[in-house]
Amino acid sequence: MASPDADAAPGLPALDDDGWEDLLNYIEKKRVTPIVGPELLRVETDAGPRLLYDWLAEKLAAKLSVDLRQLPQPCTLNDVVCWYLAARGRREEANTRLSSILRETNFTVRSGKTPGARAYTLLAPPAPLRGQLGKWPPSDV
Repeated sequence: MASPDADAAPGLPALDDDGWEDLLNYIEKKRVTPIVGPELLRVETDAGPRLLYDWLAEKLAAKLSVDLRQLPQPCTLNDVVCWYLAARGRREEANTRLSSILRETNFTVRSGKTPGARAYTLLAPPAPLRGQLGKWPPSDV
């Protein structure tokens, strides 16, 4: 008997090995279109695990001098950029600053269970998805 995936996102039901195999087969046969959401992109920071997009929003806000207290919490990248543009900021500058943040950050990939994580470690997706994400055929959608 297969055990549920220990890497399942909190609040989501875990799939057993047969469930993952079925899902991957459906994707391959184009019966299911995978949509990978931001929940799979997490980083380990000094303050603990965070969603990558939330972390990026905070870093971008600092670079663009956007006052986070003026935004809903947790703020999104969209919140930060919209506030910046509304304050007559330039879209190109927001894009450049975000690219700089990503380029200047040294991400390493690890599973969510490895002790002793470095700051800004990109946490790996659930085990059954590893190695499969780049192999999926293009979607007709």
